Amino acid sequence: MQSVYEKIEIPPIRPIVTRIERYGGQCACIQAENIAPVPLGMEPGSPFGSSIQSLVTYLCYTHAISYERLSSIFGSVLGLKISVGAIANLLLKVKIS
Repeated sequence: MQSVYEKIEIPPIRPIVTRIERYGGQCACIQAENIAPVPLGMEPGSPFGSSIQSLVTYLCYTHAISYERLSSIFGSVLGLKISVGAIANLLLKVKIS
C-alpha cells in the first residue's frame, strides 16, 4: 500500500418544510360545514418545529449568540430564513412552556 488518507465533507443541510392544507365541504343534507382535522403535531402557530426551537435555545443561551447573528447563521448554514423577531418570539414561547 502506497498511501491511505480520508477526505471528510459535511453534506448540505436543508430544512424540511411540510405544507398543511385543510379541505372542507358542506353536507347537502344538513347544511353543516365540515373541515378536515389538523394532523397531530401540525397545529397552527409557529412554523418552527421542536428541533429548530431546541437549536435556537441552545445557541442563544449556551453560546450567547445574538438574535441577529442567529438569524444570519440559520440563513447561511441551514438555508432557513428566520427573522430576529421570529427568534425572539420562539425564545419567549420556550420560556413560557
